[in-house]
Amino acid sequence: MKRIITFLFAVISAFSAYSQTYILDGDSCFDRGNYSCAITNYDAAFKNASGIDKQIAEIKLTRAKWCIEHIKTANKAFASKNLVTAKDEYQKVLDSNPNDSYAQSQIERCDNKQNPPKLRKATTAELRDISNNKYGVQPQLKQNLINAGIDPDVIVRDLLNYANYYFSKNEYGRALKIYEYVLSLERNNNAALDRVDEIDFLLHRSKIFSYEKTNYSDNVQIKLDIAKELEEITTERSSGVAHIRILFNSDTNGVKRFSYVLLNSNDLTSKEVEKLILSEGKYRAAVFKGYYVMAYQEYLIDVIWNNSFVTIKKKNNTWPENLFEKNPVFNSVRLSTINNWPKGKYKFEVKTKIQTNQIRNDITLVKYKCTSGPQNVILSMILPGLGTRKVVDGNKGLRRSTFFILTAGVSVFAKVISDRTYNEYLIASNQTEIEKLYNKANLTNRVFIVSGSLAASIYLYDIIYVIHKGRTNIKKYKFATPSMVKREPITFN
Repeated sequence: MKRIITFLFAVISAFSAYSQTYILDGDSCFDRGNYSCAITNYDAAFKNASGIDKQIAEIKLTRAKWCIEHIKTANKAFASKNLVTAKDEYQKVLDSNPNDSYAQSQIERCDNKQNPPKLRKATTAELRDISNNKYGVQPQLKQNLINAGIDPDVIVRDLLNYANYYFSKNEYGRALKIYEYVLSLERNNNAALDRVDEIDFLLHRSKIFSYEKTNYSDNVQIKLDIAKELEEITTERSSGVAHIRILFNSDTNGVKRFSYVLLNSNDLTSKEVEKLILSEGKYRAAVFKGYYVMAYQEYLIDVIWNNSFVTIKKKNNTWPENLFEKNPVFNSVRLSTINNWPKGKYKFEVKTKIQTNQIRNDITLVKYKCTSGPQNVILSMILPGLGTRKVVDGNKGLRRSTFFILTAGVSVFAKVISDRTYNEYLIASNQTEIEKLYNKANLTNRVFIVSGSLAASIYLYDIIYVIHKGRTNIKKYKFATPSMVKREPITFN
C-alpha cells in the first residue's frame, strides 16, 4: 500500500513539473510579445495541470488571448491610418505587458505620424553641401536630411532650381554636376534628363545627331513611305531583288538631301529606284532644342521576292490532311478563314518576300473552279448517284446508287425469267402446265416493268437533280478573284 501511495505521489509530482515547465515557457514567450507561442504553452499547461496550477494557467491563457486580439485590432487600425484607435489598443497591450517592445515601437510610430517633425527647405549653402555628398548618399541621405531638419521630399525640386540658376547663367559645368546628382537620386527625372541632353548639345553642337532622334515623326514617315513604295514594286513584279542603301542628311544651315547607293545583286530599274528615293521636300531638316543640327540617317533595303502558284483540291468540304505539310506557307493562315470554303479546285498565288532573313508571305486566291457543278451529270449517266455525291455532301448519292442497282438488277433478272418462262409456255402441251407457265411469265413480266420503271425514274431523276443542283452551286459558290487570303507587308524597324 505504501508503494502505491508513493507511485501516485510521483505521478502527480511529474504532472505538476510538466505544467510548471509549460507555464515558464509561456511566460518567456509572453514577455517577448510572442502571444501565439504563449497561448500554445499556457494551453498545454492548462490541460496537464491540476489545482492551483490549472487556475494560474487559465488566467495566463486568457490574458495572452486578450493581448493578441488587441494587437490584431491595433494593427488593423494602424493599416487603415486610424492612429488614435491604434495607439489606444497598443497602449492597452503595453499596460498588460510592459515588456512588449513591438507595442512600444508601434506607439512611437503613431506619435511620429500624428506629430511629424517640422522640416524646412534647404538653404543654398546646404544644397551645395548636399550635391557634394556631405550629407551622405542613399539610402542614408534621407534620414540624414531629416536629422538636420531638412525636408527630403522637396530636395529634388530645390536641387533642380539650384541647377537651373547656374544654367541660366551659362555655367553649364556646375549645372551639369547638380543635374547628374539629381539623376543619382531619381534616375528617370525627365527635367534633369532634358537639361543634361541640352547641355551636351550646347557643348557639342557640331557632332552628328541621329535623324531618328531629332525628327522622330518624320523618320517614321520616311520608313512608312519606303515600305509602301517597295510593296507596290513587289506587287507589280513577279520576282526581283531590291538591295539599296538610302542616305538622308541635313546640316546646321537646314540643308537636307537624299542620296542612294546600289548594292550588289540589285535588279531594280531606274524608274523603280526613283520611286524609292523620296523627295526630300516632304521632310524637315533635323532640329534639336530649336537649332538646326547635323543629322544623318541610313535606310538599308534588302528584299528578295518571287512568285509561285499552289493548286489545292478540296474534297467533301475537307482540306487535304497534308495541306500544311506540303504547303508550309499556309501555317499562319487562320483556319476560320478557309474552313467554310466549298469544295472545289483552288489556285493560289504565293508571293514570298525575304527581308533581312525574315520571311513574309502574301497569299492570293487567283482562280476557283467549282467541282460540284452540272458537269458531274456525266457520272450520273454512268451510274445514278455518282453525280449526286459530287454536288452534295454526305451519302445521299450512295443510297441512290444502291437503289438503282437493286431495281435495275431485279428488272433484268425478272426479264430473263419472264422470257425463259414464256418460251417454255409456247412449247408446253399439258393444259395445267400451260396455265402455270403463263401465270408465271405474266407475274415476272410485271415485276420487270415495275422495277424497270423505278430504275428508269431514278436514272432520269438523278440526271435532272445533278444538273439543277450543279447550276445552283455555281451561282452560290462564287469568289471574287483575285482575293487576298493573307498579307504580310514589308516593314522597317
